[in-house]
Amino acid sequence: MEFQLRWTVAEETYTCPLSHQKPLTIGRDPSCDLSLQIQSVSRHHAEVFARQLDSVRYYIRNTSSINPILFHDTQQVLNENDLAELRPGYHFQVGTVVINMVNLGGHHRAEVQCTHCGRFTHAYAFDCPWCGMNLAFGKYIS
Repeated sequence: MEFQLRWTVAEETYTCPLSHQKPLTIGRDPSCDLSLQIQSVSRHHAEVFARQLDSVRYYIRNTSSINPILFHDTQQVLNENDLAELRPGYHFQVGTVVINMVNLGGHHRAEVQCTHCGRFTHAYAFDCPWCGMNLAFGKYIS
């Protein structure tokens, strides 16, 4: 299966493929694989990497000593060196940027992006399940 990260900055949606062979670095530093030029993002904020157990599983680790990562709906806070398993449909927040993990293989579904919190949900949803905003003016992705 193929996976990617998807996020939106200034109403522009971006994607970045994940590799099970090489960790993906996230931060403000231009040397990061996913470089976010946003002040609330640390120079080296996080890394996403794969581990081969019974199947390939992805994890996110906070590499910032200053800024936490907000993880998925539990609002679990990942501090320096904390890690959590990242699954398709999960999201995390570095600084003010919400990043979603998307499964590109197998079942593909249309999604809508909330104009308020930036998260993605099923295209047939009327309201955002995270913030309650009406999705009538959300950005649809098929």
